[in-house]
Amino acid sequence: MAVDHREFAEAESAYVEAAAGCGKTQLIVKAVEYLAENGASRQLILTHTHAGVAALRARLKQRGVLPDSYRLETIDAFAHRW
Repeated sequence: MAVDHREFAEAESAYVEAAAGCGKTQLIVKAVEYLAENGASRQLILTHTHAGVAALRARLKQRGVLPDSYRLETIDAFAHRW
């Protein structure tokens, strides 16, 4: 079942779990972009790996999403800092 990025973005909290190549990164990026364009507060994006952080950061930058619109880090880094 495909999830609309707007529906995903408007959820109080959400997570994505799917196999490689299913569009997880694209869904997250489009949701954050949508929220940023509509004046939402900063979004927290957590992922398991540094590769995931790099992929998301590159895609967000490519789409022109301002870094002030999100906080992106690994779950481990977030937990350690918390």
